[in-house]
Amino acid sequence: MYAQFARWYDFHYRSIRDYPAEAERIAYILEKFETQPKDILDVACGTGERARILTETYGYSVDGIDLEPNFVEIAQSKNPGGEFTRADMGSFTLPKQYDAITCLFSLIGYSETTTGLESALSYVA
Repeated sequence: MYAQFARWYDFHYRSIRDYPAEAERIAYILEKFETQPKDILDVACGTGERARILTETYGYSVDGIDLEPNFVEIAQSKNPGGEFTRADMGSFTLPKQYDAITCLFSLIGYSETTTGLESALSYVA
């Protein structure tokens, strides 16, 4: 659905999203954990802009998954130290575990059904 829009995604969303403020809020929340998270998985990561900020500004190691291959390609180019993978949030496996997982905005709603939501939560867990 976003294949042709991918290269314009950041330009568009910068006008309506404040990625630095969002990353700051995520870092603030993660700092409250008893055990400090270091490795983050961003589910439905889009173009990896938030991952870039979390890595460069706050020192987190961020990987991501997204269903859209063009987003994954852009995210990987912005975050060469991370691992960005094309995957469906309702049926993925990755070779490592994470200290924290994010899935922001209303993207979990792409699950569309109760079964889809349960599957996504199961794979995230």
